[in-house]
Amino acid sequence: MSATLAFTAASTIFGIMGSNRAANAEALQAEQQARQMEIDRKLAEAQALEAQNLRISEYNLARSSNNAQFSFQLGGGESSSLAAFERCQRETMSSDVASSQRLAGIEGSSRSVAAMIERQRGVSAKSVARINNMSRLFELGSDLSKTYVPKTYTPTKD
Repeated sequence: MSATLAFTAASTIFGIMGSNRAANAEALQAEQQARQMEIDRKLAEAQALEAQNLRISEYNLARSSNNAQFSFQLGGGESSSLAAFERCQRETMSSDVASSQRLAGIEGSSRSVAAMIERQRGVSAKSVARINNMSRLFELGSDLSKTYVPKTYTPTKD
């Protein structure tokens, strides 16, 4: 009976060690995934900023081209249509850039939340391992208590 208990105790200890290692590995993987998500978020922010700058440059180029064409048609003079066109171009560019910024902000927030969820998954894996390990220890204690037989006192006859 003693060998069985030793085997059960050793098995429980090795199971706990394996469970801890698996939980730590899962937590590490979750942390690495979260870091990658944050890197992807920063890369997406940089790409959004680059796209925004390119869009502004395109608007400025189109505006310059259109201004030159209007000026040529008007013989170099100013007109209310040119001023209206300029105002419309500024409003369109501002609206387009604001929309781009909102979308980039939403995407960045989404990636940040995903990274936090991933980190929480790693923390949860460790918590589950701890709970399972405690359960194993209680089970081992229960098995040990089942084998305990108290010595009974029997008076000897003199």
